[in-house]
Amino acid sequence: MRLFRFLLALVATCLLIWGLMAPQSVGDKSLPPLGSFFNPFSGFWRNGESAGGPSFSTQKISGLKAPCEVVYDDLMVPHIFAQNLEDAMRVQGFVTATHRLWQMDMTTRKAAGRLSEVLGERTLAIDKSSRRRGMVFAAENALIGWQKSSEGMRLLEAYTAGVNDYIEQLSAADYPIEFKLLDYKPEPWNVLKTALVIESMAENLAAGESDLAATNTLAQLGRETFDYLYPEWNPKQQPIIPDTGQWKSQQPVAPPVAGTKKISYTESQENSSSLSFEDADFSEVYDPYLKGSNNWALGGSKTASGHPLLANDPHLNLTLPSIWYQVQIHTPEQNCYGVSLPGVPGVVIGFNENTAWGMTNVGHDVSDWYRIKWLDDGHTKYSLDGEQKEANKEIETIQVRGKETVYDTVRYTVWGPMTFDNDPAHPLYDCALRWITHDVPEPDEMALFLLLNSGKNYRDYRAALSGFDCPAQNFVFATRSGDIAIQVQGRFPVRAHEQGRFVQDGSSKANAWQDYIPKNMLPSMINPSRGFVFSANQHSTPPTYPYYYLSNDFEDYRSRRIYDRLDTLQKATPASMKAMQLDNYSQRAADALPAMFRLLDQSKLDEEGQKMAKELAEWQYTYDAEADCASLV
Repeated sequence: MRLFRFLLALVATCLLIWGLMAPQSVGDKSLPPLGSFFNPFSGFWRNGESAGGPSFSTQKISGLKAPCEVVYDDLMVPHIFAQNLEDAMRVQGFVTATHRLWQMDMTTRKAAGRLSEVLGERTLAIDKSSRRRGMVFAAENALIGWQKSSEGMRLLEAYTAGVNDYIEQLSAADYPIEFKLLDYKPEPWNVLKTALVIESMAENLAAGESDLAATNTLAQLGRETFDYLYPEWNPKQQPIIPDTGQWKSQQPVAPPVAGTKKISYTESQENSSSLSFEDADFSEVYDPYLKGSNNWALGGSKTASGHPLLANDPHLNLTLPSIWYQVQIHTPEQNCYGVSLPGVPGVVIGFNENTAWGMTNVGHDVSDWYRIKWLDDGHTKYSLDGEQKEANKEIETIQVRGKETVYDTVRYTVWGPMTFDNDPAHPLYDCALRWITHDVPEPDEMALFLLLNSGKNYRDYRAALSGFDCPAQNFVFATRSGDIAIQVQGRFPVRAHEQGRFVQDGSSKANAWQDYIPKNMLPSMINPSRGFVFSANQHSTPPTYPYYYLSNDFEDYRSRRIYDRLDTLQKATPASMKAMQLDNYSQRAADALPAMFRLLDQSKLDEEGQKMAKELAEWQYTYDAEADCASLV
């Protein structure tokens, strides 16, 4: 009997252990193997932080050419001290991976369409979308450009080696807790993954367009009403770079041939219903006001100290962990502090002993849709200027955790990928995506931040910006010697008027981007007499600028408010800058409510309506926590 009970207990224990070592499912959700997750020697207990805070020894990092040191401050910000830049990049890769490895992994998986490998079929639609937008195609082309710079690649590879040093030293017990929760192990880093991080930022910041919406709205409303409701310029706004006559003597590159053809509503309906409102899915509405960015620099004439002040507020999507990772990098050539992008070497926004720099998103529309004229039912051949062209097919293999592998065929035309041709009901089913980030970039694109990190003056700043393509940014700048500047930096197509504002005819090369705005014609400003430069995602220039550009989300409310405050500001201090960044006055409400009140017949309001109207009339347009009016507009 005792033997029987012993054997029964042994079998039960073995079954329990076996069960705890297998992944668990609750409905459509999965849990990690509970046995390994709760294991006191290798489970989540190992991820607890030490009471004394982080400590670090660079002896863990192989391949260093000279001694290095990493010191953490009381905010856990790493300060890297190295004797050469290559060692500094290697250490930065190691240190960043120590804190943000899972974030780096998820960022690249999302961009590459590989989330389903670890998250299962719930992310399959996201993976298909990333692949159909050509995210890996863009990253591979970025790598082609970067490889033309031996110095840039040397530093990228040093950063990569540092990340992999950290990964190679991890045992299963040391995996970051997110990997344990999802029950998978980190994989090696490479330079292509750094390119995918950059492409994820391009998707976030340089993918805005409203071609379909504009095409259909114009068709429904007609030209006069469309132009009235959707003007491309608000005369009230303050552009980033005003017209001071600086473009009069410059001869612009000619735009594409006159009469660039766009798809008309009537033509699209004769050929297909793919551009109709009825087919469009508006279940997810994009709100451009959910994110934005501000920056400005004041010259010494407007500050209490007599020296420049620079402020930058890149309020992007709220994420956990943050998009940014603070770091200081000190070498004999540079001593800079600021924020980096996990997975990318260098400091993206920050300052050194001589200069400071910041960025806001430009918001120019650099992605266009072209309707393809297919010559066969299988969508393998299409017409371009009367000639037959063959579409290139890319077979995408998507591994799905716990499920069978999914295969998807993406067709590429001369314009770019057919993003939605797997969905005949989609309004862009017959359209190809032309997107600037698919292009091979300048070789020195990645050198931008490294050159800014060590820059000493305005000349260094301009040299650093010259190789940067996408996502286009407004780079604000200030120097210890007193200069302030701003430049709209990126690669922008030369367009005919309204080219790219609507879905275009993809059977004519005349609709292609024929050239790019020359670098010497990109809008810029240094030391203006008004004493400040600034940007807040508004128009880069007034309509007198020689080139046409468009955007689906240029807005002027924040920029007008910033201009008004900077124009009157005197003897500014860092506290003044903080107060401006926390300013919650709504220029949009200040513009709209008076007009609405003029049209409102308050005699027809009930008691509750009268009360709300009275509160709104007395409101000062500030979004204070206790202001009920903020929730009424």
